[in-house]
Amino acid sequence: MRVSEADATQWSDEQRRTLLNLWCRVARADGVVESAEIDRISRLFYRLGEDLLSAAEVERWLEEGPPPIAELLPAAAQPLFLLHAREIMLADNELAPAESALVRELLETYFRSA
Repeated sequence: MRVSEADATQWSDEQRRTLLNLWCRVARADGVVESAEIDRISRLFYRLGEDLLSAAEVERWLEEGPPPIAELLPAAAQPLFLLHAREIMLADNELAPAESALVRELLETYFRSA
């Protein structure tokens, strides 16, 4: 089953904001946010969160780090998160160990059990 951005419309505003927050964390995981990663985050922002955040806020999240997360995501949001986390991690044609470790940590910390 292919997961699409359209699937995110089932999530609340806060849940979509949390997904964007997590993807920004993935982009920052190796200490360098490459232009290809910024492009991926920008596309996700315009598809999922343009009504939730300003572009300047997303840029600040990429530069300084996103704010603490207030809400756990349902387990059903994992496929959407993983799809785009993978694209972000591979955007610079390298998979840093810090990136995959962070994705595992984010899954364990910010997603409710099924």
